Order: sequence, then C-alpha cells, then structure tokens
Amino acid sequence: MIIYFGLAGAALLMSISLLVTKFILKPKRARRDRGAYVTFAAVSFFAAIFSFMLGLVSS
Repeated sequence: MIIYFGLAGAALLMSISLLVTKFILKPKRARRDRGAYVTFAAVSFFAAIFSFMLGLVSS
C-alpha cells in the first residue's frame, strides 16, 4: 500500500520537474523539443493519479 503512495509522489515530482524545465528554466534542449517534455509530464501525472487511487483502493 505505501509503495503506491511513494510511486505517486515520485511521478508527481517528476512531472512538475519536467514542466518547470520546459516553461520556466527553458534550456536550449527544452526549447528545441517538439512536445516530448509536456507529453511525458502528462503521462507521468496520470500515472501519479492512477497509483494514488490504487493505493487508496488497496488499503
């Protein structure tokens, strides 16, 4: 049960980190990409939501 919440937190932190890198820090590599940062952040965010819900259900 606790592993689901840990996975949710890690996925949420990674998605926030990717969005901060893309839209706030704006390194050259992030400016050149064609949506990979945002797409991976969205997938990671949905994984965080799903694993959090799975943790709630399994308790």
